[in-house]
Amino acid sequence: MPSPSPSSSFNQRRFRSALALAGLLYLAGVLGYAWWVYTSSQRDVTAITDRRLEAGARGLKYLLPRDFHDRARGPEDIPHDEELRLRDLVNRYAGEMGFVYTYTLAERDGKFYFAACTVTEQEAREREVWYFYPYDDIPREFVQAFRTGKPAFVSYRDQWGSFRSIALPETSPGGVRYLACADLDIRFIQTLTRCKALEALGTGLFFLLLSLPAVLLFHVLNRALKREIQATEEGEERLRLAVESTNLALWDLNVATGTRTTNPRYEELFGPLEGDAATSWLLGILPEDRDRVRQAWEDHLEGKTPLYECEFRRRTAAGDTLWVLDRGKVFQRDRKGQPLRVVGAVLDITPRKQAEEILRHAKENAEAASRAKSTFVARISHEIRTPLNAILGYTQLLKEREEVRALPGELREWLDTVSRSGHHLLTVVEDVLEMSRIEAGRLVLQERDFDPRALLGQIEEMLRLRAEEKSLRLFLERTDTLPRSLHADEGKVRQVVINLVGNSLKFTTQGSVTLSVGWTPLEGSWEAPRVKVWIRVEDTGPGIPLGLTDKLFEPFERGLEGRGGTGLGLAISRQFARFLGGDLILERNAPGRGCSFLFTFPAVAPEGLPRREEAPIPAAPEAAPARPALPLPEDVIRDLRSAVAQGDALTLRRLIAELAKTEPREAEHLSILAEEFDYLDIQALLEGSDPHADR
Repeated sequence: MPSPSPSSSFNQRRFRSALALAGLLYLAGVLGYAWWVYTSSQRDVTAITDRRLEAGARGLKYLLPRDFHDRARGPEDIPHDEELRLRDLVNRYAGEMGFVYTYTLAERDGKFYFAACTVTEQEAREREVWYFYPYDDIPREFVQAFRTGKPAFVSYRDQWGSFRSIALPETSPGGVRYLACADLDIRFIQTLTRCKALEALGTGLFFLLLSLPAVLLFHVLNRALKREIQATEEGEERLRLAVESTNLALWDLNVATGTRTTNPRYEELFGPLEGDAATSWLLGILPEDRDRVRQAWEDHLEGKTPLYECEFRRRTAAGDTLWVLDRGKVFQRDRKGQPLRVVGAVLDITPRKQAEEILRHAKENAEAASRAKSTFVARISHEIRTPLNAILGYTQLLKEREEVRALPGELREWLDTVSRSGHHLLTVVEDVLEMSRIEAGRLVLQERDFDPRALLGQIEEMLRLRAEEKSLRLFLERTDTLPRSLHADEGKVRQVVINLVGNSLKFTTQGSVTLSVGWTPLEGSWEAPRVKVWIRVEDTGPGIPLGLTDKLFEPFERGLEGRGGTGLGLAISRQFARFLGGDLILERNAPGRGCSFLFTFPAVAPEGLPRREEAPIPAAPEAAPARPALPLPEDVIRDLRSAVAQGDALTLRRLIAELAKTEPREAEHLSILAEEFDYLDIQALLEGSDPHADR
């Protein structure tokens, strides 16, 4: 048997190789075609899905209250009942759209939180409150979309499942940025992708096997794709119905042709547009609002504003006038940036405007009532002070007369009672007047340099006699070195401290009252540093009843009943403390064992701070320097005091004018006090005493 020739074997090998190569090329072609069909189908399905997601995300802002994201800035800003209502609304919306989740994300301090979101039954059982729950594993594409302002589509997996999602940046009317999001189960896309892979494989088998089943499979898969397209269109229709259910009047303007397409709600409110849409629309706006609307419209078309938004009054088809909010945005521009299409919505805000007008009138009436009250209090206080000063003046003159000093002791006690009662009444009037000034916002800081050690020494010396009369011990403790000079409002600091110590002396029946002071450095240099001064007043009195501590600093509230006073001292003191930039608090309260108040205020130490190594100032009080009396002749002082006592304003002004010729500086001081006819301060200036010593 003859063996095959080398040439024949070579040809056979070539044929087999060619056949194999042809088979490989054919298979490669089939696989390439299948891959092309797979990838193109994947792009189509993804594009359809993304359009569906974008339509769903854009619909969210029409479901939620217009100011929702302006208010949703923290975990306590949205009431739980409102969150439950919005949750039910968003759940129904997600169900109608065929989404797994729809939600909005609010940003705070670089982190994102769920604001309005769908919640499944299982999630509702896990936690009751989902509002402002942190989204810790947020996709980085969402964060990038928030930063750039461009929508982002992403497929990802997290603790809630695998999704194809959209993050659509939106901005609230108040300028708050947030993300509107919608999620589809990624299995939806994977299922379609697998179907497309089967479709591609079936196509390859069609070419490979030329079989009918491949054609049938292609037909089935094609029908599945059509059903998905139909489902998307139905979802868009549901979105349209959902938007219309919000009672929005929608419009779509073709800028080139000037034609405007509207929904039934628009025509229901304003009737059909006739002729040119822009002209017809402007004619319905009240003339005084047209320029403002036109400017807002032109600014948006020119790209100056991201959104057209304007509130104005518009006539309805029935002839009524409504307040409306008109919002729109350029949807399409040509290559040159010229607007082609603008879409928007009109919302009836008449009830809101009516409520705002009611609130404005109420505010104006309240402010007018407050001004009238302050004016009345100031006038009535001034009218009371004038005759009261005369009473106090004549009483003082009587007490100084020799014939009065020779009267029986009972009559002198009566005269002392008149004087004490008059001073008490004057204190009450001045407290009421001071509170009136505070409420009217007429407080003025009078900052100057003063020695805090001298101030505390004066206060201690002033009140020590009162303490000794009640057999109480009054201590002044300086726990640390004090600056030699402070720059602050000395008068208000003095009044606060006197009020606190005076209250403690009034209510304490045995034991002691301790006044302690210290400081803490704040920012600043050693040349003129800022310090925080603290002053503590502690007593061994009855303390404050527990039921009264919450109202202790309110006007006309008294910590202990039946002890006299106006109930204004602590209220005024706290207002003064806060006006100084500090505060006044009830630091400790032990009913039956005493209490302590802490007064703090900032100040500047012009001469620098004492070093810590310096020896502390001894606790013993320094002798308070006496306030010098005006260096005036005795007859002049007598005439001035007599004019004050009689309430003779004309004589007082004449005497001050005569005094100005020789003593201009002293006359200036008296002239300032005479403007309000303040007997105590004039008396103090004439005699060198403290006008607040009896308060």
